[in-house]
Amino acid sequence: MNRLEELTSLLGSEKVCAFDAAAEEDRSAAAGFAPAAVAVPETDEDVVLLMDWARENRVPLVPVSSAGPHYRGTTKPEREGTVLVDMRRMDRILTVTREQRILIVEPGVTHEQIEKTLAENDLAFPMPLAPKAGKSVLASALELEPRINCMHSWNAMEPLRCIDAFWADGTHMFTGSAAGGPMDLEKQHSKGNWQLDSSGPALIDYYRIMAGSLGTLGIAGWVSLRCEVLPKEHVMFFAASDSLQDVTDLAYDIILKRFSDELFVIDRRAFAKLTKSEEEVPEWILVIGIAGRDKAVHLRVEGQTLDIREMAQARGLSLLSELGGVTGEEMLQIVSHACPAGDFWKERGAERVYQLIFLNTLDKTGAQLAAAKEAGLPEGSAVYVQPLHQGASCQCEILIPYRAGEEEQMRALADRLADAVHAAGGYFSRNYGGHAARQIEDREEIRLLRGVKNIFDPQHMMNPGKLGQIEEA
Repeated sequence: MNRLEELTSLLGSEKVCAFDAAAEEDRSAAAGFAPAAVAVPETDEDVVLLMDWARENRVPLVPVSSAGPHYRGTTKPEREGTVLVDMRRMDRILTVTREQRILIVEPGVTHEQIEKTLAENDLAFPMPLAPKAGKSVLASALELEPRINCMHSWNAMEPLRCIDAFWADGTHMFTGSAAGGPMDLEKQHSKGNWQLDSSGPALIDYYRIMAGSLGTLGIAGWVSLRCEVLPKEHVMFFAASDSLQDVTDLAYDIILKRFSDELFVIDRRAFAKLTKSEEEVPEWILVIGIAGRDKAVHLRVEGQTLDIREMAQARGLSLLSELGGVTGEEMLQIVSHACPAGDFWKERGAERVYQLIFLNTLDKTGAQLAAAKEAGLPEGSAVYVQPLHQGASCQCEILIPYRAGEEEQMRALADRLADAVHAAGGYFSRNYGGHAARQIEDREEIRLLRGVKNIFDPQHMMNPGKLGQIEEA
């Protein structure tokens, strides 16, 4: 009996299908194998059955929650005989509450799905920058995708709070404050427990272990996420210069005063991709959003606008309501919604795009980009820099165009660029492309990370190979 037949017998024919390469297109440069089968669980019970079967038969599993195409290689199996776990049928919005500002969603819920429901509850979600169509809200949070409103980011894990975690060793756990009651959300809510506190159980931040692990430790059945109050007045401005130093200095001025909602830096190529503008603009653009919510709405917007304008003028810059034919209102609409289907902004103007993602601080960005250029960064690459955690750090993303069929060359180039960025102080926090694991030099750190993997996934059945040298040979 092959994998497809075994799964069909276990879950039923309506929850198992053959792998469809077109539907799950992977446009990353990652090497890998086609899955042996695709399991499509619809309930927690299905997930438990599937993981029990995989442990018993030593079958690798790779969870996926977002619609294709995929761009980072995390859902491409590195072992033959792998079963893809398609979580998209688990697509319920479980809880939305304005009083607690909390949203609880299953893996299949997308950014497009939550907009109307949140607006009806006077809430807005802290967005990543124009996510692709069909991107899972849960997956985005677990991947630690940065939010464009960094001043509302109280720690590096925002907006993630609690997780319904199915660990690969067979343990089913609610993390954070959800662990303090019965494993039933309705019963917890009836007792006033709203899954707001991320720590626990037993004073261990289990949510930090699963987040960023690329599906290598378990599967999440739902997550709770902090939301914002829906703005009553919302404006967006630009400050532009041919000097990266100019715009990052202004960004630091704004961060120091704890002003702004949205705040990020893009170069002119990323600006053209994001807005579809064909007009000439300066090399670097700082995008600044200001929102007024419940109290002193107009006063807040007007006051911050005046102060930020003065900060810009002190730096020799102007606060612009239009740039390159794009108004602030138009930019606000672009960054507040998912991209249209088949039109992901990062891929515009290129057959394929490699996303080289690392962490740093704003003041180090210029040196790390210079190191990447010296190592052979192609012309036409675009840059997006997102401050994190109230500006204490930032994520830099270099979008590198390449052609289909050049995946092997792109992998070699990405390794060279990652090494150069790392030598200049860039930190690879997630193992996209294998860069993070390859650059760990501390053998004790590797031993500890292997220990974590062995605790939560003793059989190494979850997305094996994605952790590189961290995993045992």
